[in-house]
Amino acid sequence: MKIHRVLLFCFLSALWDGSTSNIIHQKKEGTQFRIQWKFSSSGSMKFFCRRECKGEDVLIKTPENTAQTDRYSTEFKNSSTGGGQLTVSITNLNRSDSGRYRFGLGSSLVPDSYRDFEIKVLDAQEEEFNIHTRDEGGNISVVCKFSFSKSRKFFCRNDCKEGNVLIETTEDRDQRGRYSLYYNASVSRPVLRVTIAELEKSDSGRYTCGLGESLSSASLQRFEVSVTGDSSTWTPRTFPMSVSSATTSAVPKITEQFTVAHPVFFLPLLICLPMVMVLLAAVLLFLYRFKTNKNSEGRNMEVTLLAVTYEHDISFHSCPDEYTVEQPAAD
Repeated sequence: MKIHRVLLFCFLSALWDGSTSNIIHQKKEGTQFRIQWKFSSSGSMKFFCRRECKGEDVLIKTPENTAQTDRYSTEFKNSSTGGGQLTVSITNLNRSDSGRYRFGLGSSLVPDSYRDFEIKVLDAQEEEFNIHTRDEGGNISVVCKFSFSKSRKFFCRNDCKEGNVLIETTEDRDQRGRYSLYYNASVSRPVLRVTIAELEKSDSGRYTCGLGESLSSASLQRFEVSVTGDSSTWTPRTFPMSVSSATTSAVPKITEQFTVAHPVFFLPLLICLPMVMVLLAAVLLFLYRFKTNKNSEGRNMEVTLLAVTYEHDISFHSCPDEYTVEQPAAD
């Protein structure tokens, strides 16, 4: 690994707060679940599995761009910049489909890069929304997508009733204390992103984001936030993705996932600390050699000067007091 890449990793690791996040996608029984992910890495084999892609947990493993097994299907589209978008879906959901899943790209028995997600299948009478979990002290952002654009934006605790409105604004950006929102209408489907900073346990509960000319006529989307203090389970960082289904349009933007050995919190320390020590040792060695060479050059110059002075003194003191020029003998 090149030095500048290691230093960049260390810098980014210092900015990371170490808190974890995850999304539980709640879907009603009998509906379809569909999720898309844009992978920057490449791989000839496409995977769709339950849990960790081991043994019988592998639902689909194929080199083809499209595949289907029973109620499970995959579809892959290459990207001009490398990698591509992998879409997986499950039709006619039933209660036994609840649980963790993994899909990704690779060239061996398991995917080299992948995305984990979790599904909870609900009864037809239950309300359908996503649950976003995050560690206490971190920040959480939820993206709501709408089919139309409106000037007024809403961010509420529970239902958007009097006393529950956290932000109501016509601006594209707004912030009230730890709550903020950002609106983007320049995309195909307008996006409203709401954020809660410095999460506390008391922030756990249901929230609502919405667009409309008034609160009574606004189109609303609900989600749930669960704040925990347990950091023993970590969801690796990932690159942008989109989620679509027949009944929900909330699409969290996160980043492509890479597997890192547990516990993750020691990873930056295990990598960065030895590199820092090596770099420090190299700098000290360079300074030592530089100082040694400088002192050596100084001593050599001193010895040379002493030698020249000594030779000059010897030459001077060995000269006779008088110079005699021998004259040729007379004929």
